[in-house]
Amino acid sequence: MNAPIIKAKKKTRKAETLATQKVRGKITNLTAIATSVQVGRTVRSDAILPIEIAELKLPGAPSQVFCQARQSPATNNNDKNHADMFTVQVISRSKTVILVRVHRVDAPGGGWGQDLWIDLIIVP
Repeated sequence: MNAPIIKAKKKTRKAETLATQKVRGKITNLTAIATSVQVGRTVRSDAILPIEIAELKLPGAPSQVFCQARQSPATNNNDKNHADMFTVQVISRSKTVILVRVHRVDAPGGGWGQDLWIDLIIVP
């Protein structure tokens, strides 16, 4: 199935240092970027989303990217009774773009009506 390409609508947070790491007895900063992108609504159950990361000015492609689907932050994390279930898969990473696939698994062929977002942690 060919998934449509959907542009990310909005980013919410800038880079943050999320943790420190102990390497061979030395404490070093492990800088990771935490951000969210708005996917929005779609009529298909499968979408490919290019997430622009050029403004992060990474030295190269991220070594790791972690992502998860979530409901809109405008709901203040109140349960809106959305029974939708999603998988989010990182397809490729480069210095400027991360390509992810969002797939709704509970209703094959169906889209979603909620304002879907993706949370990301990017490790350079």
